[in-house]
Amino acid sequence: MRTEMEMEDKEVKSFHLEVMNWKTNLQALGVELYFLKKLLASKAFEPTVPNLYELLERFNTKLKDIEKASSVLYEKLHQHENQLGGLMECDTISCDHYYNKNHKKMKYIYKDFCKMFNQQKNEIYKVTANILKQ
Repeated sequence: MRTEMEMEDKEVKSFHLEVMNWKTNLQALGVELYFLKKLLASKAFEPTVPNLYELLERFNTKLKDIEKASSVLYEKLHQHENQLGGLMECDTISCDHYYNKNHKKMKYIYKDFCKMFNQQKNEIYKVTANILKQ
């Protein structure tokens, strides 16, 4: 039979691994952002497209906002990861609940951010695929 301490240690490790995975994914997302910004700045689009400049500028603005939000989220994840050590010191159910609740909240924030980024990325791909030079 596992002790309560072993269960808490396993939970802390699980949370840590999850946060590390989120941070790694955010770093990969940064590479995608870099590519999308380079694509939008390229001369790969038909110059005859009405309002091309405005369209590309709108996408660039959204990507800058996403980049800022990604940096803020990365910092929040880093802080959350540092705070997870406190879970090992919990000796009450309310303390455990506090850390579990915070971790679920971070998971929701992370997933919501990824969903928003994927929607924006898909919109850029959908629109730009139709206006690429042949």
